[in-house]
Amino acid sequence: MTTSELKEQIASFTAEYKTALERQTQAVLEYEKLEHDLKKLQNELQLSNENEEANSDESEVENAEIIDLEAKLEKLKLELLYAESEVELEVRRTHARATESHIKALVGTDVNVHKLRNRIIDGKAYIKTKKAEINRERKENWEKQRQKRMQAKRQPESDELTALQEKLDLAERESISANDEVEVLKTKLETLKLLVALVKAE
Repeated sequence: MTTSELKEQIASFTAEYKTALERQTQAVLEYEKLEHDLKKLQNELQLSNENEEANSDESEVENAEIIDLEAKLEKLKLELLYAESEVELEVRRTHARATESHIKALVGTDVNVHKLRNRIIDGKAYIKTKKAEINRERKENWEKQRQKRMQAKRQPESDELTALQEKLDLAERESISANDEVEVLKTKLETLKLLVALVKAE
């Protein structure tokens, strides 16, 4: 690949990445707005204060758990970066003529690097699964509370509340899709970085 071709790819990627980030931001803002509107409407429909407090406390605990898991994942990423750097420096010190591809291969076969990479993959999968479980539990709890209110002959949910919940579900799916797109582009970014390094090496 020529330098000119690489520049074209980078320019194309930059525009694509910017669009993806804008989509991700918009999806998050839309979800947060709908979530706020839904909570406001629920309050207007005089949902039980006790149930609201229980849900709020539960959400805070769940959110704290996710934040803690994501913080641990970021620490693992830093450990991986440090481990990869150590191996690379050692290879360059002991193999002065090693090529970039050779160095990358040796870094990838290092036991500690391999272990950390697997832990990061497992961590990402666990967080994704945990988020799905939390969302499912929230929906189940919401449905249980709705059934209780119906049994207690409380004021039924309005059509507006149902429609808003459906919009929130759609916004959540859009947010997940946007996040996935950004993650794919981040992987593509790493490939472009490698190509830049190879072109510079030539």
